[in-house]
Amino acid sequence: HEDKVFSIDFRPDSKFIVSGSEDETVKLWDLTGKLLHTFAGHTNDVLDVRFSPDGKLIASASADNTVRIWNVSLKEEYQQIRYGSKAIEVKFSPDGKTLATASEDKTVKLGYLKGILPTFTGNSVSISPGGETIAIANGNTIALRQRDESFRQSFDAETAEILKVIFSPTGKYFVT
Repeated sequence: HEDKVFSIDFRPDSKFIVSGSEDETVKLWDLTGKLLHTFAGHTNDVLDVRFSPDGKLIASASADNTVRIWNVSLKEEYQQIRYGSKAIEVKFSPDGKTLATASEDKTVKLGYLKGILPTFTGNSVSISPGGETIAIANGNTIALRQRDESFRQSFDAETAEILKVIFSPTGKYFVT
């Protein structure tokens, strides 16, 4: 990269790494550090990158108000999701069928690839390892929703705004 790197992720088989940078690019690397491909198209900082569970897709969130999904083998853009403000976080469900994204304007979108599901208010999102529960952080509250969009439960933090939420590998716990 020609500038700061904001996010990196291993492909699930640990054979490749993806990175997103202030230089507006997403780069694919092998484990020796050899650059394999540069995905170009963002017009501002790339703030978050993630491989899909099967390693065939990469999702990138950018300050250009978009989330882009890249096909690794074809080395091209597969899908684009637009926001009203900076896209700051992307997560694939464990089965790779659902993509959860969050933006700076506290919008969380859930979608099947090539289709968007309902939008929720929040600034961070996590999908449980089994893919059945989605945790959405909004202000000092965590809302848990089922994959079918139904509300399950909410929790309030004691004081500060929640900036990040993640599930444990078992899906039994989450932390903020």
